[in-house]
Amino acid sequence: MTSHLTRGRVAAVLVAVAAIAISVACSAHSKRSPSAGDLGLRWDAHVAEAISDPARARKLTEMGRRLIDLQGVLTQDMADLNRQGAELNAGYGTTREEFRQLEQAFDTKRSAALQQYREVLFAMRAQTSADEWKRLTK
Repeated sequence: MTSHLTRGRVAAVLVAVAAIAISVACSAHSKRSPSAGDLGLRWDAHVAEAISDPARARKLTEMGRRLIDLQGVLTQDMADLNRQGAELNAGYGTTREEFRQLEQAFDTKRSAALQQYREVLFAMRAQTSADEWKRLTK
């Protein structure tokens, strides 16, 4: 009888933990990130405040929008990786090699995107003074 009560308590604790985990997970996903368009508009305004030269401001605006696009690509790649990983995980016959191939393909795409991201950041930095960069990166 005592072991049955203990199992019942353990089950109740597991149900409570699962309920808390689900509510936390759902609340975290309900907070929406700003759209790329909204981020672009914010970036444009930020550049207009920080950079007085119209030609450099235009270049920085374009570069910032490129970063926003790259971030979108990285975010989509992560979502694809999660979906593909879940699909592989659902298959009982999936081998470690299949998971390694998925990881390798993602890593290749991620490395290329991050290289582009760095290049754009360095190009942006080259277009600004130290003071302007500080204002832009606040």
